Amino acid sequence: MTVSGTSGKPIHLTIDGFKLMPLILDWSANDKVVDIPRMIYNVAYGDAAIAAGAIALAAEKPADQQGLLGMGLALDAYCQDMANWTTPQQALAHAKIAMPAFPDSVLRIAPTGSLMFHECAAWDTARSDPMTHAPAVSAIPTLILSGTFDSKTSPTWISESTRGLRNNVVVHIPGAGHAVLPRSTCGQSIMSAFVDNPAASVDTSCVAHVAIPQFTTPAQ
Repeated sequence: MTVSGTSGKPIHLTIDGFKLMPLILDWSANDKVVDIPRMIYNVAYGDAAIAAGAIALAAEKPADQQGLLGMGLALDAYCQDMANWTTPQQALAHAKIAMPAFPDSVLRIAPTGSLMFHECAAWDTARSDPMTHAPAVSAIPTLILSGTFDSKTSPTWISESTRGLRNNVVVHIPGAGHAVLPRSTCGQSIMSAFVDNPAASVDTSCVAHVAIPQFTTPAQ
């Protein structure tokens, strides 16, 4: 389909799962999370206008925002610490367990990593030191803030990552997505108090007053 960009020039787009999945992940981390159900519903019934507008907007980043992602740094981390420790076949097997209704052609594309195995083969780096995969073990006071809408680092992973952190406090911020601190004043206040006095009891009373985002519906 064709949409008008911010400059007024037409932008030709193909809307598919490869583009929709990153969009959903991005929206889950900001105020657009409320429009995800409506966007998915509309696409399912042939109206991709909302999705196309957002994809086109992302493609037209202002000059001062272009190149902010260091691809070399990103590939070093993704390849050495993740992709090089598994195989496409192992990743596909786990994906089929999580989403058995999806075809293999979709499951082979990692939602946040795209064609990561192909890119890592071209980047040609070794595995990271095995110590990077060892669980952290510490008695240092540790605060973990987790957004309940985080679709990139699932809140369910916390139990895996905190097994060796004997003095940890986990706070779930309702309705927050990935990267809690930039968008949650409650999370900011909890973090500030913790940094000022890590030994003090963590006051999480503000969590009860966090408003959950209200999703928009197709009729809206």
